[in-house]
Amino acid sequence: MKTYTFYGNSTSTADIAFLTAITFAKKGYKTLFIELGEGNAQITYQLGIEEQRVKTTDYYILGHQKNHPIQNCILTIDSIKEFLLDKEKDLRKEIEELPKNLSILLKKTQPEEKSLNEEEWQQVITRMIKEGQEEHDIMILSTKGRTLSYSVFFPLLLSDEAVLILEDKPEDLRIFNSFIIDLQKIRETFHPRAILLSHSINIEKEHYKKTKINIMHTFSLKALQKIKLSTWNGYNVHIEEIDQVYNCLTNEKDSPKRHKFSWFNKKKEKRR
Repeated sequence: MKTYTFYGNSTSTADIAFLTAITFAKKGYKTLFIELGEGNAQITYQLGIEEQRVKTTDYYILGHQKNHPIQNCILTIDSIKEFLLDKEKDLRKEIEELPKNLSILLKKTQPEEKSLNEEEWQQVITRMIKEGQEEHDIMILSTKGRTLSYSVFFPLLLSDEAVLILEDKPEDLRIFNSFIIDLQKIRETFHPRAILLSHSINIEKEHYKKTKINIMHTFSLKALQKIKLSTWNGYNVHIEEIDQVYNCLTNEKDSPKRHKFSWFNKKKEKRR
């Protein structure tokens, strides 16, 4: 079981995180995708369930004192189809093509104010990850907002690995670098990897070498266009760059026969 948190304020962050979750599910992993963070929902709209009365991330977080089980809140691909309204029936075919072992917990379209203190946020994110791990092989959290807001800070701090989505602009570089330094003071093992969204701007790579930012992959403008196209097709457009992100996260080669983490394999070797 492994938990990844994707963080960034680009509109592509949630799309990249969700497409990565879909890829894990297609590889055979039972995968849970959760949309968190400040601001409005994104995937909820893309899947055409913005008007339905479904249980959301907000419901789970605001009801943390009542200990609503996460299994009672998440949606499956089959349940999403049931919630589609007639005006969204064109999406049904695309959603049917999503992997059946993918589950989701999405934000409310107009999020409610969450007046939780620091301790409560830590408790609810800890419980969210623990409960999600009980029924799934992979969890992918997508978040956005101020770097030190609790809905960003705790998912990044408590997940197994963080993936930062940054634009090719100086403010992103400086904000992310400062954020990594601050989090490493709290958790020495915090060594996130990053995806750079390149808009065909000629940037000196030396700028990144002088920071704590470890870029594992760069998305070209063409790749970003393909990602946006996928949102119109229920995220059913194959994108090679997402496969490459999956390979980076799992240390997998291009061989389709290999579906296990080297992290898990090392554990098995030790047991022998």
